[in-house]
Amino acid sequence: MSHRTVDIAAVGREGPGAVLHLSLLGSLSISRNGEEIDLTGPKRRALLILLALHAGTPVSRERIVDALWPERRTGREESTLQVHISHLRDEIEPNRGGDPSVILTRGSAYMLAADAI
Repeated sequence: MSHRTVDIAAVGREGPGAVLHLSLLGSLSISRNGEEIDLTGPKRRALLILLALHAGTPVSRERIVDALWPERRTGREESTLQVHISHLRDEIEPNRGGDPSVILTRGSAYMLAADAI
């Protein structure tokens, strides 16, 4: 079975043409311009995989919360999700400056921007 991959052209402080590469089958691997990125935490990795599986399509916060916290709820999942999104953005686009170009906010949803799936 071949790896499912997602390539994302990141524009911003990384410069035009910066490419983020995710390999989803087997062990998750992620690299930016050929340099490996080590994501921290299983929830963050699961969040990125969920967004990558729906690359180019907004995924509602409610759907993400249901996927990441299927059983036990504390009432703090939405704020915890925002923290995970913020940290993912920092890890994926460390020099982004202003608006992110990879993990986008669309209303009450998040979307992984992708030019090729």
